[in-house]
Amino acid sequence: MAPLLIVFILSLTMHGLVITLFHKYNIAIDDIKKHSKLKNHKSHKVPTPRAGGIGIVLGFLAGALFFGFKFYFVLIALLIFAIGFYEDIKHNVTPRLRLFLIALLSFSMLLVLDNSIILNIGFNLPFFIAVPFTIFAVTGLTNSVNIIDGVNGLSSSVSLIALVFLGGFAYFYNDLPVFNLCGVMVAAILGFFVWNFPKGKIFLGDGGAYFSGFIMAFISIILVNRNIDISPWFPMIIFAYPVVDTVFSMYRRKFVSKKSSLMADNLHLHTLIYKRLSRKNHKVLMYIIPYVLSFNIVAAYFHTNTLVLVGLFIFFILVYIYFYDAIVNFKGRKYLFERFKKFI
Repeated sequence: MAPLLIVFILSLTMHGLVITLFHKYNIAIDDIKKHSKLKNHKSHKVPTPRAGGIGIVLGFLAGALFFGFKFYFVLIALLIFAIGFYEDIKHNVTPRLRLFLIALLSFSMLLVLDNSIILNIGFNLPFFIAVPFTIFAVTGLTNSVNIIDGVNGLSSSVSLIALVFLGGFAYFYNDLPVFNLCGVMVAAILGFFVWNFPKGKIFLGDGGAYFSGFIMAFISIILVNRNIDISPWFPMIIFAYPVVDTVFSMYRRKFVSKKSSLMADNLHLHTLIYKRLSRKNHKVLMYIIPYVLSFNIVAAYFHTNTLVLVGLFIFFILVYIYFYDAIVNFKGRKYLFERFKKFI
């Protein structure tokens, strides 16, 4: 526990330092008054540093030194962070270029990391399909963790919950390397979460979100590959919220709004909850986290049963669509939400 406590303290301290210094020197500040193009999809009003990834990375590096994480694994993860952090500072890297670079680094990881290719999704995949599918899956999850980073604590709390479940099963199956990796990431992200929720003193930023999503993607793959009793669909439920929100958003932009599927907007589920239900940034979690957690608990019970988990994932999608439609058609669902809000 002592190494993880050190990771947490380093992350916590660094985030406090970043908040002070980045405000002082106006570095990577998310200011919706200055960056007017960002106004439509922001839920904050105070200029805030988008540099949460720095503290997470520092904590991760401390954990990597203590537990002896593989050098190339750490190096590629740092490059992923660099891609996002550059965008946090410059705001001039296109989404397509960022996704291409993430995909390229995902492929690089497959070359240096054992058990990092998705070979089974309920049935075995041919190797020539498994490699591009893995790159697509890792890139998608990395991006989706960034996409749900729209309100205080959402992306980091979803990540923390996912890591606790993944780490719990790594411990249950005596997979100590994966357990240690999950523990380090939990401690590092928790050091950020304290500053981010509920007041939003610092944001995760693209760098922090990409870094966390990328590592969690490979944790999921390695855990399933090294422990054959765990269904490959178990991580799909654990990360169902960011995955479903991302895919639904891309569909909505492309086929409903007739815009680029990569263009940011203010119509995510968490944004609509903020605008129409909570009206307070930090209260959005009270709607989403119970939804996420309940499915994760059921998935944990059925973690070996692929058929049940596939059905659970489909049910997750249906619930997501139902509540999204209910919020969009708010007046028609007024009674439902008035009842629900009494518990918030």
